[in-house]
Amino acid sequence: MPSKNNIAGLIRPKSTLTQSPPVPLEVAPVQKNKKARPGRKPKPIAEKEQHPVPIRFTDAEFEQLQKKAGDVPLATFIKKLLREETNLFGK
Repeated sequence: MPSKNNIAGLIRPKSTLTQSPPVPLEVAPVQKNKKARPGRKPKPIAEKEQHPVPIRFTDAEFEQLQKKAGDVPLATFIKKLLREETNLFGK
């Protein structure tokens, strides 16, 4: 009976048959279709909002902003105020 740590029984003997080199699989060329991508279309570059502005508030100011914003995200609320309530952007 072989010992527990003997792995000689797991090793396969080498085959006497000669093996041919593996045949490369033929890969179909990738075709670029002009199909519509799922999802909404990207915005034009001029309309993309891509410049973040970090801003700090005191605890009291932050609480007031959160109360006025309600369920609206704070950044969205502040952006809306700047765009609609002020003449900052000249619109």
